[in-house]
Amino acid sequence: MKNKYLSIITILMLTLGVQAQKRFSKQQLISDADSLYAAIYEIHPDMFAEYPKVLFMEELNSIKETFKDSMTIFDQYKSIAPLISKLGDGHTSVSIPYNALKEINAKILPFDVDIDKSDYSIYLSKDYSTTQSEILPNETILSINGRSCSELVKDMLRYKSGEKESFKIELLKNRFAPLLYVLNGDSVFDIEYMGEKNIPLSTTIHGIPYCEWDAQKKQNRPDNDTYYSMSIDSKNKIAIIDFRSFSDLSRFEVFLDSAFNEIKQQKINDLIIDIRKNGGGNSALGDELFQYISHVPFSQFGKVTIKISDRLKQKHNKDDKDFDVPNGIETFETDKLIALRDNKLRYTGNIYLLTSNYTFSSATDFAWTFQYFKTGTIIGEETGGLIVCFGDILGQTLPNTKF
Repeated sequence: MKNKYLSIITILMLTLGVQAQKRFSKQQLISDADSLYAAIYEIHPDMFAEYPKVLFMEELNSIKETFKDSMTIFDQYKSIAPLISKLGDGHTSVSIPYNALKEINAKILPFDVDIDKSDYSIYLSKDYSTTQSEILPNETILSINGRSCSELVKDMLRYKSGEKESFKIELLKNRFAPLLYVLNGDSVFDIEYMGEKNIPLSTTIHGIPYCEWDAQKKQNRPDNDTYYSMSIDSKNKIAIIDFRSFSDLSRFEVFLDSAFNEIKQQKINDLIIDIRKNGGGNSALGDELFQYISHVPFSQFGKVTIKISDRLKQKHNKDDKDFDVPNGIETFETDKLIALRDNKLRYTGNIYLLTSNYTFSSATDFAWTFQYFKTGTIIGEETGGLIVCFGDILGQTLPNTKF
């Protein structure tokens, strides 16, 4: 969460609680579409900043006209997600129906892929199949079931929310296989690829259960204990902090105290902070880290705008005095900087910050503050998020489909 005042909806998936894929009536789907619009509009401070309201409402009404009885949650996702993506806000999105994939034991493509941002070329990065395929890592995949990969990527990007395409491609890389199934329903994949010596080849790949794919993916994801870690090159006096999530402030405080104590003891000359795989979280972690690396008072935010509504108040604790105000747009602005507290572990050597197109939300704000206050040198790609943006995530579940 970037700041508790700045709140945006994301639509989350919850378990449907049935074994077979459930189907819904036309009226249920229309009701959910209306609920979706109300949920975003009542919390988003500027829902139509990028996509005009008149166009949004025209498209929403057209989508509702296409609904019919006995549609699935996949049908709902394919109808709604491209429209929400047009809002151009990475914090306002609908999730792929992962639980529905689990319930129907969907057989999905057993691959992770890399995507070239210049021409949408696809490369195999990880093969999760039991029997390894003929395709080798980093070989180019030309087509899947008769569709060119560049065509597939172009279509799939319509379902991803974000301010910039480079960030949406990063999201797609992580979820290419499940989205491919939701959109096309294929469990067997005829694949053309470029083999050794640039010779086009073909093969057939059978899908694996979504749960199996997800379990293998999780082996490569950081758990709560590895959101942040540090390694040290004692010979060259270099420390590297791998910072993957702005999560769990109390744990992070303990980590920082331990890490910078070791940095001081080993007389580290160069500190590298890696946020290339950091999609954000609670910006308070950034404030805490700056207490160890900043040489001047700092601030990550100068102004926050919020739409106060009954729905927002319901989402927050009723005793929260910050929301004991009339409904409407409120702006909180300050020119005060956060003072540096006494800290014997404050680092004074060289600092380098690594960024990528995946760096988003609180991680982007951290990078901006790092640059603005001349904390050190930034190396890497342009961040996926913008420094002026919408923030916070408030989950909302639609009443009928539980989407």
